Amino acid sequence: MSGEEIVDIRRVIDEGRFSRFQARVVGLCILLQMCDGIDLQAIGYTGPGIREELHLTLGQMGPIFSAGLLGMTCGALLVGPISDRVGRRAVMIGAVLLFGAFSLAIAWATDVTQIIVLRFLAGLGFGGAMPNSLAMVAEYMPHRKRYAIMGVSSLGFIGGSALSGWITLALMPHFGWRSVFVAGGGAALVMALALIAFLPESLRFLASRGDRDSEMRGIVGKLAPTLALMPGTRFTAPDRSPRGLPVRQLFTEGRTVITLPFWIAAFFVLLNLYLLTNWIPILTKQQGLPTEQGVFIASLFQVGAGFAGISVGFLMDRVIPFRVLAIFAACAGAAVISLGLAGPHPPLLMMITFITGFFTVGCQSCLNMSSATMYPTYARVTGAGWMLGIGRIGSILGPLIGGAILSTALPAAYLFYFAAIPMICVFCTAVFLILKAERFAPSRVLFDVGPTPAPSRQAAE
Repeated sequence: MSGEEIVDIRRVIDEGRFSRFQARVVGLCILLQMCDGIDLQAIGYTGPGIREELHLTLGQMGPIFSAGLLGMTCGALLVGPISDRVGRRAVMIGAVLLFGAFSLAIAWATDVTQIIVLRFLAGLGFGGAMPNSLAMVAEYMPHRKRYAIMGVSSLGFIGGSALSGWITLALMPHFGWRSVFVAGGGAALVMALALIAFLPESLRFLASRGDRDSEMRGIVGKLAPTLALMPGTRFTAPDRSPRGLPVRQLFTEGRTVITLPFWIAAFFVLLNLYLLTNWIPILTKQQGLPTEQGVFIASLFQVGAGFAGISVGFLMDRVIPFRVLAIFAACAGAAVISLGLAGPHPPLLMMITFITGFFTVGCQSCLNMSSATMYPTYARVTGAGWMLGIGRIGSILGPLIGGAILSTALPAAYLFYFAAIPMICVFCTAVFLILKAERFAPSRVLFDVGPTPAPSRQAAE
């Protein structure tokens, strides 16, 4: 016996108590997502102010809304494979710096072209931040409560999206729409400094690489301070990185049966989500409501979304995720139709907007958490990133479709009737996953399904 000790990282995380160190990781990811939500949604809330100052038509607002989403698509597709190669920490820091700097620069934009270019560049950072923060939380959480904690962490983005509306209400009437981007971009740059100082690398990522034991020793000491480690301790994980591109791993070992449906569902959910969030403030103003009231009503969409993240996480720890997705998609379709029937009645609009946000964003939360846990470590950010990247194509089309519908002679309510169609498609996709993916050998598809490996330590000869 050489006395060399091998520690299974998966068991250290799954069997250990939830520590302050893990709470710090979750807290940083929540704050990162909050900054992401503030800057991402600012363009929708400030849309009426931008349109008024630059004298734009409704059709011209579509490209402004879609520019950031196009950047997010490119960022999600490019950054995912990079993160699975070089790690989560560096990419998260770079993403926040990117969207913070270019969001701040929008405050000094003088024409439509500059806003479009800056939103696209900020979008590259938006696209890299979300999938990495999802993976970071998933990889530090024990299996027994992973979805619930991920649901809590989703409050960061949702809370940031709602906070963006309240920041707009506080600043725009007194200092103009540009002040909103100063506040949001500045906050993101401060957040980047906090990540540099306090964010560790993903422990499961380091274990999957197998060549950074010294760095892992320091992290394990903070994660599980009562665990005695031998001087020559080595660390391992059940999913070591194979050769080949991370994107290829999304279609190996039977994963196609979840990858393609995830992409389809994300496309339709995000099409619907960004169609609604970008156009609700403008539509309410067209119905005769004050701009401030329209922004407040739109912010309730994000408040409902906050309750969705927690509810979905709680349900997914107890019910198979695909069934949760089907229920929320069906309810979201009904809620969107009700939004079109509500008319210019503020109390009714507030209630239905809250409900619509709950079920619509609940679908997205279910997809986000599933994609961040149903792929192995070496393809996790790629899986989450490519799902969001494909979904962003829908988010780009959503505002443009909304602009096209509103440019016709059709009543504004038809926009909401159209928005029910994507949710019907998501429901059909969820039914397919229930019928097909659940019957496929789960140990080959789902990450961390089955018993935890018995030995956390083993002596090597």
